[in-house]
Amino acid sequence: MEEMSLVRFDVNDDIKDMLDAILGSPGLKREYRKDPNRDWISMIGDRGIEEGVRELPEIEQEILEKYFLKDKHPIDISVELGIPLGLLAGHIKTMNIRLRQYA
Repeated sequence: MEEMSLVRFDVNDDIKDMLDAILGSPGLKREYRKDPNRDWISMIGDRGIEEGVRELPEIEQEILEKYFLKDKHPIDISVELGIPLGLLAGHIKTMNIRLRQYA
């Protein structure tokens, strides 16, 4: 089975680096770990990205949270959500397209 990385899903996608920088920032992870019950999207600190993430379907928000804030591996996310890796990859691709308009 081919291993997939969320932030390296499409090397031609310029939004991946920005998402990695914003959602993977130590400050966001630190705040999230202090209070994981708080609305993590409001902790992002970039109004455009916050708005874009809120517009994503719940499953895609969950994928972002699991990967960036809970440090889950894509295979683990796939198992936890009960979806095949190919479908997970599809969600990631559509997330990148949707979030591009908010960046």
